[in-house]
Amino acid sequence: MAACFGGFALHAEQGRVIVSVLSPMAYGPNCWSNVELQNLGMTDVTVNVEGHKGSGALVALVGSSSVWVKVAPARKVTLRLQVPGEESLEGWVRVSETIPAAVQGPAIAVSGETECLANEKLTTVPQTVAFPTRNPWLTADVKDLARRVVMILNASNEAATAKVCYSRGSTVSRPGENGTGGEPMPVCIEALTMQIPPFGTTMAPRNVKGIPSFP
Repeated sequence: MAACFGGFALHAEQGRVIVSVLSPMAYGPNCWSNVELQNLGMTDVTVNVEGHKGSGALVALVGSSSVWVKVAPARKVTLRLQVPGEESLEGWVRVSETIPAAVQGPAIAVSGETECLANEKLTTVPQTVAFPTRNPWLTADVKDLARRVVMILNASNEAATAKVCYSRGSTVSRPGENGTGGEPMPVCIEALTMQIPPFGTTMAPRNVKGIPSFP
């Protein structure tokens, strides 16, 4: 059985702006997440760094009193996503670097990690940087999603719609304008449409009526 995801409406910034996303960034009494900014250039660079809850709400990052962070040449800045009194697995951080017209590429290397303490044992999970994409899609077999979750993140400042199609692999082709067969499309046994608030996240359901859940 396949699960097909489309129409996430993630909007990348326009112009000479590089947007990096670190997600998911867990936080709580026993978990905290850090983002590290390293300036590989030869001049000061100021970047916009936003910490968000899964709801999309903006939160302050420990280590900076502003969303604007200046990084000196050959220096590193470490910020922590930690919300006192709250716990979540769906926090995330967005880093935006504006590239001047006279500069060919970015200077800030972005990395992150999540640390959790359980039974007096500290576990560290490196975070992978992703880049927002307009109208992304994902097609995968449910068996390939074992022990995983599908998280949908809206990195834009406008509400987005996510469409989820659960299929057994059957497809249908719609006739094209010239009468020829069109591109095959999956036949959905169950289809869902979910609205995601600005800067919010949601999870694709693992249990849907008539569809076996992810292992």
